[in-house]
Amino acid sequence: PAPTITPAAVLTGQTVHITGDITTPVSRKIELQYKSGSKWKKVVSGTTDTNGLYDFSQKITSAKTFRVSAAKASPNAAIVTDEATQIAPTAETANLSIARNSSNGDIADVTSTLTPAVEGRSVQLQVQSGSKWNAVGAPLIEDADGKVSTTLDITGVAPFTAKSYRLVAASVDGSTAFTGATYKFT
Repeated sequence: PAPTITPAAVLTGQTVHITGDITTPVSRKIELQYKSGSKWKKVVSGTTDTNGLYDFSQKITSAKTFRVSAAKASPNAAIVTDEATQIAPTAETANLSIARNSSNGDIADVTSTLTPAVEGRSVQLQVQSGSKWNAVGAPLIEDADGKVSTTLDITGVAPFTAKSYRLVAASVDGSTAFTGATYKFT
């Protein structure tokens, strides 16, 4: 069988768990391998538990195809190779929206959905001031659907429409922090 990859949606630079089982319930030496051209190259060695289960951690920086191969353990435990599986980082996106509140023009509603969703990730709204970006309020916490929201008090902010904003999502398990596109009011 193919190994299981956790999490399923991988961010660039994130460390994932590659887990599975070699079909023979015996402890044996194994290798995590990746495909390079037409050849398989060793990433790391390990040993299964007595049930044939394994768990590797691997940092993913680019798309690669992995497999797990087990050496012959005994006359009854032949060489076994799991199905190959490709792991590719998922491109991150954020659709930032900032609009004046319909019932109170001194308040702006800020909403965004980040993809892929990373529940509990810290996300900071920033505003551009000259060549610098400054934090706006406390960090937001991404929910299970990738959504964050807050309000801005824009009383006396002039001109509100001339400011540029962006979101910066924190690193997760070694991934690269994500900076969303600039949102400028027109």
